[in-house]
Parts: sequence; structure tokens; C-alpha cells
Amino acid sequence: MNAPSSATARVQRQRRFRDFGVLASGKPLGLASHNPLTVKRSLVGGEQRLELTGFSPDRLDWYKNKGCFTEIIRYRTRLFVPVSRAGQILPGIAIGH
Repeated sequence: MNAPSSATARVQRQRRFRDFGVLASGKPLGLASHNPLTVKRSLVGGEQRLELTGFSPDRLDWYKNKGCFTEIIRYRTRLFVPVSRAGQILPGIAIGH
């Protein structure tokens, strides 16, 4: 079996993240990045969000440059991925992209 091209692999990763169903199922998804991250569904202010946990605070600027955003909730910085752009942002965060 031939290995997929990098473009094909990128499309497959984007499709997997777009269709991963964390919002629908509520099941966390592991994500290999510079830190072992978990993508999970969180209810914040009555709104379902995609939250990244396990990140290093030293890399917050890097995650923000990739399209994530932070909020300080109960004196703790939390990292989120915009739901509408998750299919583009998560593959960019994953190692091997």
C-alpha cells in the first residue's frame, strides 16, 4: 500500500478534525502537539466550546498565532479553539503538519 502524499494526509487530518464530533459526543480527543493536548467540549457562559487542555503556558503566544484564543475564568487561563475554524486550526497545531 502506498503512503498518502502530504497534501492527502493534510486533507485527511482536516476532515478528521472537522468531523471528530467532540461537540456532539462530548468525548475528549487526544491531540499530539508540542504538548500532549486534549480537545474537549466545555460549557462556558451557556455556550459549547472546544477547549484545549494540557498546554504549556510558555507556548500560549504560539497557540494564539495559530488561531486559538484564551480567557481567564476563575483565575485560570483557559485555551479555546473557535468552533467555526476548528477544522483548519487543529491540524495546524498537530505535530507532523
